[in-house]
Amino acid sequence: MTGQSLPDTAQLMIQVIKTTGNYTERARSIGEQSKQRLALSLQTYERMFAICDISWQQACARGMHFLDITDKVFPSIVTEIEQLAAGSGADVATIAALNARTEILPANYLTIAAAGQKDLLPAGNFPAECTSLAFSQQNITDCWLAQTWDWLGSQREALIMTQAHDDDQPLHITATEAGMLAKIGLNQHGLGITLNILRSPDDGTSDGVPVHLFLRRLLDCESVAEACDLAKQINFCSSSNVLIADNSGAIASLELSPRGVRIIESETTSEPQTGASSKTNGQDSVDNNDQRSLRASLCHTNHFRHPDFAGIDASLTANLSTASRLETANKAMAGISDLDSIRDLLSDTHGGDNAVCRFPNEQLPPEARLETVFAVAMNLSKKEFWATNAQPSVSEFEHYAFSQ
Repeated sequence: MTGQSLPDTAQLMIQVIKTTGNYTERARSIGEQSKQRLALSLQTYERMFAICDISWQQACARGMHFLDITDKVFPSIVTEIEQLAAGSGADVATIAALNARTEILPANYLTIAAAGQKDLLPAGNFPAECTSLAFSQQNITDCWLAQTWDWLGSQREALIMTQAHDDDQPLHITATEAGMLAKIGLNQHGLGITLNILRSPDDGTSDGVPVHLFLRRLLDCESVAEACDLAKQINFCSSSNVLIADNSGAIASLELSPRGVRIIESETTSEPQTGASSKTNGQDSVDNNDQRSLRASLCHTNHFRHPDFAGIDASLTANLSTASRLETANKAMAGISDLDSIRDLLSDTHGGDNAVCRFPNEQLPPEARLETVFAVAMNLSKKEFWATNAQPSVSEFEHYAFSQ
């Protein structure tokens, strides 16, 4: 693994795109403003599909198939795809393929991309991406949601931050890849969303809504409860985890797969408020007037955690870093309270490929070099959005305004 040096693209800021109007006007404006970065996204995914023996024509055909499925449940999302395409000058099938890239790429993509250098891959040979966390505390105003986003470093140059000021849908801000409607974001109701990839043997065996289009629809929800209800109504073609939280302190993990959707609720612990406890004969005692603070938290990486799905990804999970990263995150949660401590966790570089914050192996082909592209932290109570330009261990969090 490389040392901790600032990537060449780290000074490249995420492109901020501000839009107003209704959802069709907004989508067209996003297309117009993101043309250059959209071209970079297309280059990346054309290469990735080609490596997997998927021609661009085949990818576009699959993208349109998924768009037809989406049109039956989220017709307005399809309109946004069409308008983004019109604004960018790309055809609809191209934008559809980008938004369905998770569903089109095979689970063993990394093995294929590494070709004759598979011995340099981490044990397991499957992409292990992203570490997500959320926490809130009773009587404390802040509810936080954060994650690292691990993928190909080339996509750092294709990142955009869309601030959507809409006439008929909730305002939202989302960090995503150019050409895709949404990924990580929050809306005016204080609902935040993240994304971790999962893999199961069932992926690709049935039709469903692409996860990136589902994420766009989640940004119209008012609460975790509404988002959970929506997820249960949708069929999915591939497996993903969406960790969500809102400004009420509600936290849930949506595990999506072709087998269905399962919800994991946050874990709650009771802690004495600062200065309210004392030691008596070596034991903790709490003043009778003290109300203990209830802290809710939840972390997720890249394996299924719900009991109903236990073991379905066992063949993909055993040799990945997902278990060690989850352990690191869970151990750190008790000491996390603000942006600085979130960055400390997301900057963990211990263990090489097992680290939360990872750097690419330069000996691998470019299309097989997974790394932490950037990190995001959201204060849902204050509607604040923070993102790094590269790995959080070498890049500071920048504030992106969420304005009414």
